[in-house]
Amino acid sequence: MGILWRAVVAWWDDMIDFFIVNLLWLALTFTLIGLPPALAAMYQMAAHSVERDLVDWRKFLAAFRHNFIAAWRWGLLQLIIYGVGMFNFLYYSYAEGDLWVVLRLIWFFVLFTLTVLNIFYWPFFFQEEDRRIMNTYRNVLVMLAVHTGRAAFVVVFTIVYGMFSVMTGVLLTFATMPIITLMATLLVFDVLKPHRQSPLVSR
Repeated sequence: MGILWRAVVAWWDDMIDFFIVNLLWLALTFTLIGLPPALAAMYQMAAHSVERDLVDWRKFLAAFRHNFIAAWRWGLLQLIIYGVGMFNFLYYSYAEGDLWVVLRLIWFFVLFTLTVLNIFYWPFFFQEEDRRIMNTYRNVLVMLAVHTGRAAFVVVFTIVYGMFSVMTGVLLTFATMPIITLMATLLVFDVLKPHRQSPLVSR
């Protein structure tokens, strides 16, 4: 069964609970300080759904509190890298010459790569005992190298669906984050199933 269809089925099974959780995610995200832990909590709800566990707003808030510090360690790294990258894009956007073109391309590659890694960061994080940021990113890179095709599908769908949802607004409040987090989580669970004793995940 395709990963998109499986994500839709999982979302449908917990549709009401995911709708409530998604509203909480939106509300906490708009506070800015709640953005990283709310994202982590949403991914944890996706993991609960994939494991046929209960998804509800109480578990979401518990995950939000539990992952707050770890999420902000990750979030601060994002602020630094995306902040420096966007500053370079904006400040040097009108600079002429081959060197500036190359530098802008490098920064685009860095930010795009980080975005791809972040799609799968939390599903790996919740399956690890060694939860250092660089270790989690390393495991994501291994998965991307071995399962490039399936990962590329999830990444492309996430970007296109996410952009469409932002433009329409309706899907963003209803199904966007649950579907995106479920797809990423399903792929990571599929990848880890035959590698529980493998170096793919540090334990």
